Amino acid sequence: MSDEKNEVDELDNEVEAFDKMEKDFQLIVSNLVNDQTLEKFRGEYEKLHVELVKSHNQNKQLIDKCRQLNADILSNANVISSTLSLNQSDARTIAGLRTEFEKAWKMVEISQERESKSKEVIETLKQEISNLSRLVEQGGALAFSQETSLQEMSDQIAALKKEITMQTTQMQQIRAAIDEKAKEKEGLLVETNKLKEDEQKINEEANQYRQQNKSLSDESESLVSKIKDIKDLIVNNQNTITNNSQIIHDRGISNSELVQDKLTEDSNMKVAEEDKNISLARVVSKTQDHEDVIKLGKKIQASIQGVRDKIEEKNGYIEGQKKEMDNIQSENQELTKILNECKQAKEDIDNERAQTRQSFAKYTHDLYILNSQTSKVNMNTKTTKMQSDKVVADTHMLHSLSSKEKQNLKVVQDQQAIITGEVSAMKAKAQEDQKKIAQIETETNNYRKKSITMNGNIYQTGEEIKILEQSYADRSKELHTLNEQTKRQVSLMEIVQNERDLACKQHVKAMLENEEIAANVDVLVHEIAQLKNDIKEADEKCVATHYKRKVVEDSLGLIEADVEKLRQDLKACDDETTQLRNKIQRSAYLLSQAELDTRTQSHTADDLEYYTRSVNKSTVEKVNEANILKEKANLLTTEINNGSLSFKKKMAEINQLNDDLKRELALNQRLLDSIRHSRALQLEIIRVEKALILEQGKSRALSEELERPINIHRWRILNGTNPELAQLIRMNHDVRDKLMMKINQLSRLRDTKSRLKDRADVLETHLKNAAESERYYDEFQFLTEVLQQKTEQLRSMEEQLNSQRNVVGDQKEQLTTVRTMVREEKSSYYNQKKKVVKMRAKTAAGKRPTPLPQVRPVSARKVTQFVGGGFAVTNANIENRPHERPMTTNNAYSPRKKKEDGIQATRLPSGWNSRRPPLAPYLPILSESKV
Repeated sequence: MSDEKNEVDELDNEVEAFDKMEKDFQLIVSNLVNDQTLEKFRGEYEKLHVELVKSHNQNKQLIDKCRQLNADILSNANVISSTLSLNQSDARTIAGLRTEFEKAWKMVEISQERESKSKEVIETLKQEISNLSRLVEQGGALAFSQETSLQEMSDQIAALKKEITMQTTQMQQIRAAIDEKAKEKEGLLVETNKLKEDEQKINEEANQYRQQNKSLSDESESLVSKIKDIKDLIVNNQNTITNNSQIIHDRGISNSELVQDKLTEDSNMKVAEEDKNISLARVVSKTQDHEDVIKLGKKIQASIQGVRDKIEEKNGYIEGQKKEMDNIQSENQELTKILNECKQAKEDIDNERAQTRQSFAKYTHDLYILNSQTSKVNMNTKTTKMQSDKVVADTHMLHSLSSKEKQNLKVVQDQQAIITGEVSAMKAKAQEDQKKIAQIETETNNYRKKSITMNGNIYQTGEEIKILEQSYADRSKELHTLNEQTKRQVSLMEIVQNERDLACKQHVKAMLENEEIAANVDVLVHEIAQLKNDIKEADEKCVATHYKRKVVEDSLGLIEADVEKLRQDLKACDDETTQLRNKIQRSAYLLSQAELDTRTQSHTADDLEYYTRSVNKSTVEKVNEANILKEKANLLTTEINNGSLSFKKKMAEINQLNDDLKRELALNQRLLDSIRHSRALQLEIIRVEKALILEQGKSRALSEELERPINIHRWRILNGTNPELAQLIRMNHDVRDKLMMKINQLSRLRDTKSRLKDRADVLETHLKNAAESERYYDEFQFLTEVLQQKTEQLRSMEEQLNSQRNVVGDQKEQLTTVRTMVREEKSSYYNQKKKVVKMRAKTAAGKRPTPLPQVRPVSARKVTQFVGGGFAVTNANIENRPHERPMTTNNAYSPRKKKEDGIQATRLPSGWNSRRPPLAPYLPILSESKV
């Protein structure tokens, strides 16, 4: 109500201020109408007034829209509060349903306790039945004296059967009650699911409302920005008005200037007051929002505490469930000991399994609830974060507004400096406004502190959420262990079921034996009744004879002795009958086992028959296959005999052909030897010619050296002046030798290939003419396959050669690089050596006196001299020296010798001379010559 009153007062003040503005405008216009000099100013002033009116109307429209938006925001806030109240009411209903569920669970536990008690009663009754059955088995021999005890036992058995029926009815009632509770539980679960769905719908609606609020807040911010733009326009208009007022002041109208300045300052102050009121209203709304945020934080803390309490309750409940699981384990251990005599263990195990399933379902439900609660806490924390972000944004807006207000106040203060009289009052008002602004700043600082505290609370909530997640992980681990325990229990239950089935089978056998014993007892009772009747008849006879005792007194003693003997015989008969009955039972048991053995033996006999049949079938098949194979073997033997005859014929023909081939080969060998001899002679001629040419060259060199004696070897000169060229010459000679060797090898291979081809053609023609059977074609195919393999091997060898060519190229490149490096090193070495020689020559020239030239005495040349090509020229005898052949290049053509045995000797490369010493890899250098 107070807010509405303030708004009404503000509207009234605005209307009054606007009326005052219009009155002042009319007065000013009436004053300006008289002055013709100010007509332009009056027109501009009227335009400004029209724009002010328009801006005022627009401000009214904006204020109306803002009010509508505030009303929408309030309605949305009411809707959100209603949704929160609905959430709280739903939480209460869920808590009530939980209490009812716990009550139902307690009822189920009570029914389980009753079931356990009834089980104990049934077990005691079973023990009594077993004891009674044992007594019945032992009392077969004392049937005469225990007829009454049998009747009592039958009565007790009937009573026990009645009690068993009563217990079964009670068990059925308890099961029906459990089923009803389970149905109630399902109904409660359905209701809880519905409530959860409603809660999700409410949360979705709340999110939609929040989005609407966000959109409305965005619209309000856009409107605020528009209002700020309008205010800027107003300020610009006011600046134009001040400029016009300065023009008027220049013209000499001081009174009008003062009036206009007052009016402008009044309007500015009113605008400032309006802005201040708007900012105060925003501050009030922000304080309310902040209080709402604080309330929400308190609610969140309360909800967190409730969640913690619930978690503690769940922890206690889980501990109770653990204790119950321990109790169940102990009960299972006891059951494993007693199950040999149990009948209804299956029902108990089913019930316990159902309980474990229910507990597992309950645990899963609790986990789902905890997950939903954690998701709620996360959503609440997110909402608090969003609200805190909004608060921070609002504080930034307030800071911006306060800065703008400060700027406006500075402008106002500048204008007040121009004005003389009323500046002091305006300054006082400005100071009051500054105080209010300082208060607003303090409030904003308080809001900042509160936002910081809210951030701290949010951080605390995040840490608490982490703690809850850790506890949730621990609980999940405990649930995992419980699941493993349940699996173990299920395995134990299966073992117990198997043992129970065995016990049931044994019990059925015992019941059948009891029925047989009961039938035998009935037979014995019938025999005993017959014996009693016989005894009665004997007594009657005795009475009849008693009357005749006088006649039979002498025979009485004998009769009594006979009677005693008969009694003893009867007892012996009874004992024998009991023994026979036991034997009959044993024989029946043995017969049953024998029947089982016979059945097993019959099964084994059937299996053996089936196996024998299969073996007979396989033997018959094998015999048939053996007969077929024998026939095939006979056919093959006939074919082999025929083939052996043809083979003998062919072998004779082949021997003849071999003899012919040997003759032809001998002729070919002779011809080849003659050809080789001729080639060797040709090669020898070539070699001799080559040696002659070399000798001629040597003679020319010697003649030139005789004419022009040189004391340095020509190769050494070449190596010293141009070592690269000398190296290239050597390599050229080596390459030529290798090429000649390869060419010779290639020619030899071609010759051998042509010879082998001719020989193969001859053999093929002979074989085609001689062989007409299928074996020739087989051999031909085999040989063609071998030939294909050999060709493939040759291709692979060629591929390897091609691949190694690249390697050779790489090695050549490496050699070139090494040569360049060696060349550079040699050149550097020779340059250094030249420098050293020059230095030594200079020093020697400086130290030693130049000797006079001496005339050589003419003498017979006994001292060896090095002339020209490095050949020793002397008068001394050279006969004692070993014969040294001149250094020549490798000869590509040399004759080949053949061994006398017919086997070809190891082939030496072409141009090989064993007597010639090997070439040195490198020629001597200057340093070597000095050494």
